[in-house]
Amino acid sequence: MTKGQFLEQLTKCLKEEYAGTGWDVEYDILLKNNDISKYAVVFSPPGEDNITPTIYIEDYYEDYIAQKKTMSEIVEEIRLLAAEVQKQLPDYKELAFDFESCKPNIFFRLVSQERNKKILQECPFLPFLDLAITFHVVCRHTIRGVETMNVTNMLMNYWQVGTQELMQLAQVNTPRLFPVQLDSLEKMLVRCLTREVESGAEREGDHDSLIHSPLLILTNTKGTYGASVIVYPDLMKKLSDQYNTSFYLIPSSVHEVLLLPEDSKDALEGISLMVSQVNLDYVRDEDVLSDHAYFYDRKENRFLLK
Repeated sequence: MTKGQFLEQLTKCLKEEYAGTGWDVEYDILLKNNDISKYAVVFSPPGEDNITPTIYIEDYYEDYIAQKKTMSEIVEEIRLLAAEVQKQLPDYKELAFDFESCKPNIFFRLVSQERNKKILQECPFLPFLDLAITFHVVCRHTIRGVETMNVTNMLMNYWQVGTQELMQLAQVNTPRLFPVQLDSLEKMLVRCLTREVESGAEREGDHDSLIHSPLLILTNTKGTYGASVIVYPDLMKKLSDQYNTSFYLIPSSVHEVLLLPEDSKDALEGISLMVSQVNLDYVRDEDVLSDHAYFYDRKENRFLLK
């Protein structure tokens, strides 16, 4: 069974489950980061045009194909999840989407320009090297993370603002909403190794050779779209002054960037190849930012393609 066939059958079963409740259930294919198509079921509560809870089905499909769950079990799981969402509908109704209400919560993300050709046709963006700065609104903070909304061309026109005004707001808001987090590779690996030892799952290997690395890991405290911090005003200048060096920037994903001091450039090619391979083998398609490195020139205070 293909994913499309699974989605159609699942939607049919859900329609039967919700018959007579006033809820409408349809399926949709939504475009996510890097123009990745995601299959989803969309619920429309009675009398609501703007609030449509959406549940992505990729994990359910994998479980079904692997015979871990039956269709009826999946329908029941989604029904319970939708019931939880239904309890939260009053909170969503209180959200205001006029410009004045959204202004303090407008922020930016850094994404691949090449991989997002379709999405970028529908939303305002600013070029940054070969990447793109896109704009979003924080809607709510929940225990599951941060719920956000994309700023589309339609929404920007409704607000009657321009891309530069969005950027000015986002430059102030994003560092406040998503503060910078900088770690050495050593600190990160020590934390990981400590957890391994505590869990009794320590793996064999030359940990020392990994720990003593000049790499720094740059992200945000939320751990989501953390590579965007390199656009924060004066951040790279402050870091280069603090460490007294220019930096190679190696995007390991949209969520973080590796910083390599300029005097370690002999390692650049190997690390860049490693990142390309990791992107190919381990990083989800929607999380890839770039396959090549960038350079921040401390003297000229500017970014360059490498």
